[in-house]
Amino acid sequence: MLLELRQFSGEAPSIPVRKLGEGIAANAVNTRYDKARLEAWKQFETIQALTTATESVYKYQGSFIESNRKRSYVKDIIPNDVRERVVYTEEGTYPQIRSGGSTFRLGIPAPTGFVASLNTAGDTSDPLSVETWYYVCTFVTDWGEEGPPSAASGGVTVGVGGIVNLGLPNFPSGSYNFGGSARIRIYRSNAGTDNAYFQFLTEATAGQAGTNITDSALSSSLQEVLPSATWYGPPNDNTSDYPDGPLRGLISLPNGILAGYAGNTVYLSEPYLPHAWPYKLSVTATISGLATTAGGAVVLTDKGPYAIVGTSPGSMVLKRMDSDKGCLSEDSIVDMGDYAIYAAADGLIAVDSGGVRVLSEGYFTKEDWELLNPSTISGM
Repeated sequence: MLLELRQFSGEAPSIPVRKLGEGIAANAVNTRYDKARLEAWKQFETIQALTTATESVYKYQGSFIESNRKRSYVKDIIPNDVRERVVYTEEGTYPQIRSGGSTFRLGIPAPTGFVASLNTAGDTSDPLSVETWYYVCTFVTDWGEEGPPSAASGGVTVGVGGIVNLGLPNFPSGSYNFGGSARIRIYRSNAGTDNAYFQFLTEATAGQAGTNITDSALSSSLQEVLPSATWYGPPNDNTSDYPDGPLRGLISLPNGILAGYAGNTVYLSEPYLPHAWPYKLSVTATISGLATTAGGAVVLTDKGPYAIVGTSPGSMVLKRMDSDKGCLSEDSIVDMGDYAIYAAADGLIAVDSGGVRVLSEGYFTKEDWELLNPSTISGM
């Protein structure tokens, strides 16, 4: 017998079999739902063997990266990036950035142990020529990424021809991107107070770390203002600083902005600077995950979704959407391009900047949906 189906619309177990419309099944097994026709899934083909403990797989530079922990990846952060950098968050550990076969911690630590002391006071006979200098320094990676500054040094008072000794810090241990091209940038105050702007003084090479250099430059020779005063890294595995744990649920927003969350706080990066995360937004609900939509991004919580509103990270705010459809599981969240879908207690939900709708309404009764144990649903 030949049965002609002009369009296949999936299954609808909540509708009695005798009342099912054309093209709708009571139960569909091994059947694709995305082509509007009755078509079976093809047999799986082995492309790369994975271990049985694999939890996440990501295609990168022609092969697959696998991990036994859940990960969220973002690529194409910087336009025309010759290093093909990809950033990812991993369940239970610090965020990381990868280029080719090299992987580093995401974020740059602030230097410690930087000191300034008097070498030569110079001519202090004219009070108008006497200045008190304060200093900070920053670490710069092999890729030219600059981190947050050290604590300000103590003030050193000098006159005309005065010289100051600067004790440079050592680079920290750990999987940071501090190789032979790393540098230490030094900034000096230009108004005789540690509350003044710090301006660029000089730069030391990686080989000079842990040694002393001197400064006798005129204040008129100082250059650009320190740009990275708030460029701290994302939440990591330091539980004393981040009791809610490392960043997770990484997504990409327009204009080169990255977003992730820890606890009930959403963190945002500087545009096109994946190592710098100075902005954060908090909610009173428990965050289940983040997703991008045509209008920007949404924060999915156990109490309902919030929209991230704004074009620059410093001006972004969270706006509670008019819905109480809480997300039951981060695993259920799927980015559909213009909108996102997720599993809630009473159905499969679609959300975008325009609002929330129940996709499974009319196909599943509440009881049918509960039988699927929606908190265990995993989307892809």
